[in-house]
Amino acid sequence: MKNIILTFLFLFMISFSLADTTIPGGNVSGEWTVAGSPYYIDGEITIQMSDNLTIQPGVEVKFNGHYKFIAFGKILAEGTLQDSIIFTSADTTGFSNIWTTDGGWHGLRFMSCIYNGQGNSRLKHCKVEYAKSLGYGAPYADRTGGGIYINLSSNLEITNCRISNNVADYGGGIYIWESSPTLSDLTITNNFARHDAGGMMFSGANTDPILENSIISGNSCHYDGGGIFCCSGSAPIISNVAITGNSCIDWEGAQGGGISIWEANPVINNVVISDNYSVGSGGGVASTHNSLPTVINCMINRNIADWVGGGISIESSSINLSGVTISENITNGYGGGIYFGYNSEAVFNPENRCNIYCNININGNLGNDLRAYNTNINVIIDTFTVLEPTEYYASPIENFTFDILSGMIDPVNADLYVSPEGDNSNSGLTANEPLKNISYALQK
Repeated sequence: MKNIILTFLFLFMISFSLADTTIPGGNVSGEWTVAGSPYYIDGEITIQMSDNLTIQPGVEVKFNGHYKFIAFGKILAEGTLQDSIIFTSADTTGFSNIWTTDGGWHGLRFMSCIYNGQGNSRLKHCKVEYAKSLGYGAPYADRTGGGIYINLSSNLEITNCRISNNVADYGGGIYIWESSPTLSDLTITNNFARHDAGGMMFSGANTDPILENSIISGNSCHYDGGGIFCCSGSAPIISNVAITGNSCIDWEGAQGGGISIWEANPVINNVVISDNYSVGSGGGVASTHNSLPTVINCMINRNIADWVGGGISIESSSINLSGVTISENITNGYGGGIYFGYNSEAVFNPENRCNIYCNININGNLGNDLRAYNTNINVIIDTFTVLEPTEYYASPIENFTFDILSGMIDPVNADLYVSPEGDNSNSGLTANEPLKNISYALQK
């Protein structure tokens, strides 16, 4: 009899620990506990402006359909490193079809929270995944911010969160409009936008948050801003961030595999922008439409643009460059390092000097490092590919003036040997000392 009672108690404890809670559509508030997890959401839910909701570490929130989670009030979802809070779809069947809302929920939507009179909402150690915000003919707000949509909600902190596998028309991972939330230690990865901003989008004249200590990787979109899109007067400060492996993939007008800047003024400080791709311009960075980005102490390398500007493309914009290294970027068109288009200009810091070297036009066009179209550029840098540039490196050469302290490569006036078993530190002058790459031999 005693064993039967103990067995019953053990089974009861297991069933209690596996308890789940169903939340119908409507207003929510109070506290969601790990004992009640997972929480299954059966309709659109809302935190009203005067209400708040606390979610304990370890809670899973699973949406049974394409439902929004709207916050006018305050939400405290603070997980831990060991017990994160997860917002996801209960059934992801059909999620890979980007033309429907199948397999996804409709994301976290922070709406006008600055008017709720409460302290900051907080998302900490949360995962936001498998959300979709899309649909031609739908209101614009419903098509933006796949995982998280932030509208007039600066009183928001998002830290140590992972935003992944979300889809939207604009801002696959996060869309921020007229808001300056706190954003730090984020991983924004594998999100997709059918139009602009695969990873995240900053929009609006009062959108000037600091994004810091974060990773923006593996995101993509059809048009502008594979990783990040800054537009419409926004001025975020992006600091200590890695922007890698993002892409814009649809047509030659696409811009900014890593970052696209459109009528915006971001400050980009101590950021690595590498291995991004644009089918159009600006493999790493594209700036256009009267923008004024400031880029400080950044690495922009190994990016690819099919059209122009492997590293950076500037058109109808100005750019301030200080302590930036632009190297090993590639284009099929013009300006492997930087392409300066119509009505563009650059200011190179004469004290914290930049480096530009070993960029490539793989189709053999001139201007491997720099190309200027109908504009004059004064280049003040520490290290260039060679100490005395020719048309091969900067084209048209008459559009540039140079102040260079050192050359990365010493040119030679001789035939050079190249071998797959060679080494670019060799002289290349004999068969016993071949260089490794044809592109490097051409630069010498």
